[in-house]
Amino acid sequence: MASENLIYKYKSFNKNSLAIFINCELYFANAESFNDPFDTQLKLYEALRVFVDEHQEYEFPEDDSEIRRICIEAESEIKKLVFFP
Repeated sequence: MASENLIYKYKSFNKNSLAIFINCELYFANAESFNDPFDTQLKLYEALRVFVDEHQEYEFPEDDSEIRRICIEAESEIKKLVFFP
């Protein structure tokens, strides 16, 4: 098995960690409990720019203000759905 297909999660062994294997589920803490506010920063625009730069068949428009606006709006909606339910 290739290492890029693995996820490692280090936990103490107890009934909650055993439930990971029994239920085939992982627990993810709510972002409000994180001690680093940068852990939940989404950067869709920057990720999109990197993707476009790496794939020459795509081009970014010179005026990307609409793309920026859409990314900011999407980040806000994702945070509402995923990080702070």
